[in-house]
Amino acid sequence: MALPVDSGSRRIVLRTYLLLTLLNIVHVAQAQQCFVGGWSLRSPGSCPQDAKKECGSAADLQLRCCPGSLECVGDDSFEGNYCCPNGTDCQQPSYDHPKCPDESWTLWGQNDTVGDRLDKGGWCCKDGFKGIYRAVATTANYFCTATTVSSLEPSFYWASTINTTPCLTSATSTVISTTTSSGAATPTGAGEGDGGGDGDSGGMSGGAIAGAVIGGVAGVALIGAGVFFLVRRSRRPRVDVATAVIHG
Repeated sequence: MALPVDSGSRRIVLRTYLLLTLLNIVHVAQAQQCFVGGWSLRSPGSCPQDAKKECGSAADLQLRCCPGSLECVGDDSFEGNYCCPNGTDCQQPSYDHPKCPDESWTLWGQNDTVGDRLDKGGWCCKDGFKGIYRAVATTANYFCTATTVSSLEPSFYWASTINTTPCLTSATSTVISTTTSSGAATPTGAGEGDGGGDGDSGGMSGGAIAGAVIGGVAGVALIGAGVFFLVRRSRRPRVDVATAVIHG
């Protein structure tokens, strides 16, 4: 016969269930923080077809480019550092949740990036290129150079790739490589300042959000059931079993 569960146990189970539900809602809300846009692309020549909007460049620096559907955003030396939808400013999201407007691009940061944050800026490079930068006083110029380049001139440094995590899982980024070298090759042109490119084609779709909510609620329900079972089991009276000795 099933043992009764007192009101105290029910309250524990209910509180646990509500807490887990709240945590799941917060997680889904964070997943919805995906945004359209991000750090701009650096191009050693003209802007490519998939980032045909030219955002300008300073003398001897590489072009900053954005996809045609996005606008170049940024002031002064940061002009064109960010690619944002028309009428919006995605500069802060680009720091909070760094990504490239095109997920096929690679996001780069300086090799002394700390705490997985692009506080010094970021930039994107297309496939076949890798990020490097030139230290200039208290600022830096950002470039994309061919992956075949194996050495750099003094004052140029290899950048670190930034591994962006899908928004549904997490909105953080991680620096996955840090290497510094000096040598011979000089990139053609450069990108200046805290620039980079990051952003993908958009936020979560309605179907993805609904799926995340349903899946999360189902998971919470299973956890709640498990907690309920453990509470019931822990309250069962212990039964001492004596060992019978048969004398023949």
